[in-house]
Amino acid sequence: MTKSSNIMLSLGKRGGVYAVSFPDLENCFTDGETLSQAVEMAEDVIGTMPSFYEDEGDTIPAPSKADVINVLREVV
Repeated sequence: MTKSSNIMLSLGKRGGVYAVSFPDLENCFTDGETLSQAVEMAEDVIGTMPSFYEDEGDTIPAPSKADVINVLREVV
């Protein structure tokens, strides 16, 4: 059985690169020179975070509830 959930992320172009962060996961961020590369890197980092938390003896934080998330959309 596969478990899935929604993940909140922040994506923006800064300094010539696309930066991605995950507000619910402290110190979880990445970037890419193109939007496609940034998405690929985000998939990679979000896939490795559970083992990082486990190695540190931490628990994965609960996600923010959808009704309290402010959505900001910008054209990049």
